Amino acid sequence: RYAEAAVSFSKAYGMFEEPSMKEQCLFKMGDAYFANSQFKLAIETYKRAMGEFPGSKFMPNALYQSGESMAGDGDLNSAESMFSELVKKYPGSPEAEEGLLRVAEIKKEEGSLTDAIEAFTSVINTYSNGAHIAEAYHGRGLVLHRLYRFREALRDFERVVSSYPDSKVAEQAYFMRGLCFYGLWK
Repeated sequence: RYAEAAVSFSKAYGMFEEPSMKEQCLFKMGDAYFANSQFKLAIETYKRAMGEFPGSKFMPNALYQSGESMAGDGDLNSAESMFSELVKKYPGSPEAEEGLLRVAEIKKEEGSLTDAIEAFTSVINTYSNGAHIAEAYHGRGLVLHRLYRFREALRDFERVVSSYPDSKVAEQAYFMRGLCFYGLWK
């Protein structure tokens, strides 16, 4: 019941006088709109929250959620810009790692495969111990496979299955290894 949650957070925002509570209400209102796939309202709300509370501890998450809202609304260019801004402003945050991964995924979706490889490589090099490293190797492997660079793709898939066997992409990486072997055989 995300729509009702957004309305409730909006009412609470109007009632609170304490800035930290107003801040929390506004960011939660954006989250509720996002969860309800009301992306335009989420974007507007996050923009308002970032304007009213520029030093907020919620800022990295707001930038990330704004980017996801823009992507959900079909505006991939703005989403990519928002994720890039997040990485630039908050490079050490968990949201920045995920934002950089989303930049790579957007590049892949758009067919900018060389740029996608560079972005996935950037995730790998910048966040080598990060939570999304397996997805970065896997994503780069998929792009390399798509470019018929089977040997390089195989290395990335091998890395996923050997170093991250419990990751959510390990199963597909096993399969992709087979496709790479097949491609190298031909």
